[in-house]
Parts: sequence; structure tokens; C-alpha cells
Amino acid sequence: MARSLKLKPGNDKTGFADDSDIPAWGKPYADALYAERVIVGDAQRFLPHRPTTRAEVAVALLWIKSLLEARD
Repeated sequence: MARSLKLKPGNDKTGFADDSDIPAWGKPYADALYAERVIVGDAQRFLPHRPTTRAEVAVALLWIKSLLEARD
């Protein structure tokens, strides 16, 4: 998602409590998506090994839509 939105990758350390569970290659992208509020985490946890729910995808898509509309 971050690359398709052309977001600049963020930090190698995220603000999530379970940062050590996030693969190193994904941390800059998770940080960038968090900075744009596309993802918000669950009680300060990213939960990288848990399946994404339909509700989470719907929220992310709505934020992506608003980001794209703001660029126009």
C-alpha cells in the first residue's frame, strides 16, 4: 500500500509495542502508513501475524481514498 501511494518509507523502528515482531523489511512501510493514518494498530500493537479483518481493510481503503482525493 505504501509503495502504491508513493509514500516515503519511514523509520526502521515503529512506535508499535510489538515492533520486534514486524519483519525488518516492513517496518519503514508500516511506519509510513501509520504516519498517514492508513493503519492505526490495535492498542498500540501492529499484530503482523494476525489476519487482517474486513473492517480494517475497509478503513484503510477509505483513508487511501481520502489521501488520493487530497492530492487532486
